Amino acid sequence: KQQFSYILSKKAYHSISDGHLWFSIFSRPPSNQFTRVQRCTCCFVLFFISMFLNIMYYDLSTEGKTSTYSLSFGSLYITRQQVIIGIIVELFVLIPSLLIVQLFRRLQSRKKQVSPFSLLFPWWCIFIAYGLCIILVGLSIIFIIARGIEFDDDKTQKWLISILSGFFSSIIFTQPLKIIGLTICFAFCYQNSYDDKEANEYLDYYEEYLHLVKKKSLFTYRHRSMIKEILFYVCFITVLYIIIYSNRDLNSFLQVNHSRKVFFNSRQINCDYTKITTIDDYWNWLENSFVGNIRAQQWYNNDPPRNLSGFINDKSNRLISWATMRQLRVKSTLCQVQNEITSTCQYGYNFYNEDKYFYEPGWKNEIIQNYSSAISQSFQYSTSEDLNKYGYIGEHDAGLRFDLFFL
Repeated sequence: KQQFSYILSKKAYHSISDGHLWFSIFSRPPSNQFTRVQRCTCCFVLFFISMFLNIMYYDLSTEGKTSTYSLSFGSLYITRQQVIIGIIVELFVLIPSLLIVQLFRRLQSRKKQVSPFSLLFPWWCIFIAYGLCIILVGLSIIFIIARGIEFDDDKTQKWLISILSGFFSSIIFTQPLKIIGLTICFAFCYQNSYDDKEANEYLDYYEEYLHLVKKKSLFTYRHRSMIKEILFYVCFITVLYIIIYSNRDLNSFLQVNHSRKVFFNSRQINCDYTKITTIDDYWNWLENSFVGNIRAQQWYNNDPPRNLSGFINDKSNRLISWATMRQLRVKSTLCQVQNEITSTCQYGYNFYNEDKYFYEPGWKNEIIQNYSSAISQSFQYSTSEDLNKYGYIGEHDAGLRFDLFFL
């Protein structure tokens, strides 16, 4: 295991997961005290210093606006010079980023005793490291705002392209270049595959401790799964409610209220649907109010309702198809009639005693005279399939129907 190829492969794998500043945010070794927060802070500082150096170059640059464009995406133009500037800036930024990373990486543990010969900074240097990061980011932001306001569109576009090219070159060029150099250097200098300085977290191998850690990990996993499931259902219900209720017009209540006023005709005492108490009142409302409101009538000055065919009497809403009256009858032979008391038998309606017999006008069983098909069909039973309508559970299925036609 002390061969150079083995040491090189092990060191390369460790450097990619720990030495690559951007990738190590997600692949940090658990035994390393260089936390993800500190790595994100270093990346943040690295990005802002890169923005600062790029804007400083374009602020001092006196080149003309015209250049040979090599690649274009709509109104966005990318030149080779902009990409090269971004890469060069990242090479300059690599030096201060290494210093900040080493300042975080070589912090001494506050609780654990280390060898006095090890090159480590005191634990309180973490405040100096964060303070230095805040100062660098703050100065970069101030300079970027102060100088960026004076840039025109052409310089701003070049600056943004250089920032993006520098960002991607940092991920795929400068950081891998740093890893390759350090890997080869350490592989030649040290003939061991394990770096003791990076393993600062002490792992206890006692059985009781391992059981406790396993139980705690399982507890954390279950709670995270529960929280994810709850959040998923909350998001699902929220989206469902938005889809259901966002499709409803807020004026639908006003439309229904207006339609009720038109057909119920509550403003006229003699034809008020809400005041019906007898059968005669119902027929009076049907003939003198409902039939008149089902189609547009004459205007207030007795002019005919021109171009209002299909509209109801409010002259605003249009009636689709025609109005249909439906009657449900009960079989008259269900109970015995006492002629001395009454001549009819009114039995309660249900599904089993519904009268489905075919009658003629006047509710006669025999044909007395010939009637039109529209009148004859009104006295004949029709199912919901015949009427091309759907039945609902708990509601009456169908019955005798009469269509109101208006010419």
